[in-house]
Amino acid sequence: MRARNTRKVLQELRRLCRAKGLELEIDKAAGKGSHQAAIIRDARNGSYVKFVIPGHDELSPGVQRAVLAYVLGLTPRVPVAQSVRLILEGLFED
Repeated sequence: MRARNTRKVLQELRRLCRAKGLELEIDKAAGKGSHQAAIIRDARNGSYVKFVIPGHDELSPGVQRAVLAYVLGLTPRVPVAQSVRLILEGLFED
């Protein structure tokens, strides 16, 4: 993994989610300081995955790994988490 531009990651994430039939919402008020929440929702059954990322210029490899680990932990309980995990793995790969 390498550091990635946050704005470009969110644009690509929005595009990939739309292709899978998921909705991406960014809530800038959900995190402390410059942090923001990404909420990926499945409109068909109402399940969602929410994770907080820094609002800085770049997402560090540590943040990327932490988000992937968090979503992996949600996979058994939240139906949409498996799709989100696959999208994020493809997005964060080198």
